[in-house]
Amino acid sequence: MKDELLIYVVRTVGHFLIYAHNLTLWAESRGLGVTFCGPRNTVYHQWHRDNPAVEFLDAEELLGYNLSTTDDETIVRELFSEDRAAGQIDALRALQKRIQPHITALVNTDDFIFNHPFEVEADRFATPTYGIVTFGNRNRYTGFDEIYSWRLRWLIQNRGPFSRLLTIDEFQIANEDPEQQYLGYLPDPYRKFSDSSELVEDAPVPGAEALVRFLDKTGGYVLPIVGRFDDRKNALFLLDLARDFPDFSYAIIGSRIPSAANDPRIDTTIKDLFAQGRLHANFGFVDGRLFDLLLSHPNVPFAALPYEAHYGSSGIHLHVLEHGKPCLVPDNGLMARRTLNAKLGLVFKHGDQNDFKHSLEKMLACKEDFTPTIARFMNSFTGDSLFDALDYAFGMRDKPFPLPDWVYTVEPLPQKDAYFTPYQHALEAGYSGDYGKALALLEHGLKFAKGHPSMLFRKMLFLLSSGCVDEAAAMVSGLRDNSEVRHFVISMARFLRSKIDGFPYADPSRVLRRILFPLARTVEEFQELGAACASLKAYEMGQQAFCQALKLDSTRDDIRLNLSDILRYQGDYVASLQVLEDLERLSPKATGIHCKRGQVYFERGMAKEARKELHMALQGASEEHFALIQRYLIKLNEADGARRVIQAP
Repeated sequence: MKDELLIYVVRTVGHFLIYAHNLTLWAESRGLGVTFCGPRNTVYHQWHRDNPAVEFLDAEELLGYNLSTTDDETIVRELFSEDRAAGQIDALRALQKRIQPHITALVNTDDFIFNHPFEVEADRFATPTYGIVTFGNRNRYTGFDEIYSWRLRWLIQNRGPFSRLLTIDEFQIANEDPEQQYLGYLPDPYRKFSDSSELVEDAPVPGAEALVRFLDKTGGYVLPIVGRFDDRKNALFLLDLARDFPDFSYAIIGSRIPSAANDPRIDTTIKDLFAQGRLHANFGFVDGRLFDLLLSHPNVPFAALPYEAHYGSSGIHLHVLEHGKPCLVPDNGLMARRTLNAKLGLVFKHGDQNDFKHSLEKMLACKEDFTPTIARFMNSFTGDSLFDALDYAFGMRDKPFPLPDWVYTVEPLPQKDAYFTPYQHALEAGYSGDYGKALALLEHGLKFAKGHPSMLFRKMLFLLSSGCVDEAAAMVSGLRDNSEVRHFVISMARFLRSKIDGFPYADPSRVLRRILFPLARTVEEFQELGAACASLKAYEMGQQAFCQALKLDSTRDDIRLNLSDILRYQGDYVASLQVLEDLERLSPKATGIHCKRGQVYFERGMAKEARKELHMALQGASEEHFALIQRYLIKLNEADGARRVIQAP
């Protein structure tokens, strides 16, 4: 069968393989063959290894890399380094030329937009290519621009190089492309659909018996904590209420991600709940049917999802709604818009623990009110809806798949939630550049919700955007504990480091000094700020940032390497070498010491010493350092050649 659909997947975490599976089912239903290009040994292979319509290509062999890690952050860093991102696009283009697919679906387009400068290149694809984006309306929710939102806007405005982008945010379609000329609406394919020929999974579910036994015997309600257990999902917000709700129990199902900041409190709370018989936990990768058992149980009345700085769709949110249960979600982003427009539950003030508690109490009293509206909402996420939307998105039907009616229907909010409308209008005004109107709307909203963390944060942003840097800086001290601020500091630092035209604030160095540096609290933030300072040649401030990072975590080799670099940029070679000497004493096998020392010697004109250090650095060097070392050795050879020419008689 001719390969008509090429599915290109670089990462296999999260929702990517679910999307790929559903794309495969769509292609089969339309009589199209499929080529799947992705990493080896994935669950997708288990689903389709015996499928004659699917041909497999190994992306790791195609791209010449081999990942031995499952850590998402490391995967992103390794796969989307500057050279790798471009290399993947080149590999995809070569693959398209070879197999000539009718349609190419780039599943993890988000990663490429974050890391690949499409705006500087045209005609990147050899055949029609469609990208799936999951953070489409991000800047309308965050209140500020970043690399992703800036590049995505460029793609939409310039209608390329993708044939079409598919967004799962229905409000982005309504805001930016209601006729779906370039943006196509994709009802979130959050769950694995099955075709009629697929066998029903009837094998025993590991852990099911213990889970059901716990759910049946509990005397009160059970609050679910499902999926990836990490800081972003903010389970600690929920666990911290255990004392306030002694009749509540908890069921945790999913992989736990370590958190240096929160693990001690989480461990203590979990231990106490276990001792009280109020907790069932199944940590690790689990059979998805456990989620269904938990969420369908009558003792699970609703789900509380206190995400931090999450602005897009949530598969867990939709899974809960699929079982007819309402949700309590933060009042920012796509989940909040859906919750209030379609009446799917309640929202609470993002980052406000007290309001979260009060809203949870309120949910107990009104949890039955949302049953009919949840059912109507979930009708938008059927397999037929997805396939109809893909037909238009890929050019196989003339009319676009219509947006759900609740996108445009908003009923008056109760007094408690009256702040939400001016809050949303303020974000729209800020997105349009009318900062005076945005600030006025925020002040109106704050009358209904005094001290609202997210609105105060956006007030600072809009003051900054309107040029009132001093007024914005005066608000910094009250915002340091806001989780959205953590996202803002890192995003802005990366924006500055990348030197992208169109930085939303006039004076980058002033923003660094007056806003970002005073807001920073974590090692990662100071690391990112140091890198931004280096890029802007604000070396003294960058040195301060790396020193602060080192004060927070003196065990990190990479911080000392970064500090050595920025001292070298300043020309303080003695101090740079001293940092490397300290690192070698503390961590003799630290990668990068000889490479960095060789760079210092090179810049000091000490060619012999530089060559010696760089050759030592080649032994066991990472791919990134290997390329850097080779460039410096070439420079040394060129310098030697030039000297020989000059000295020749």
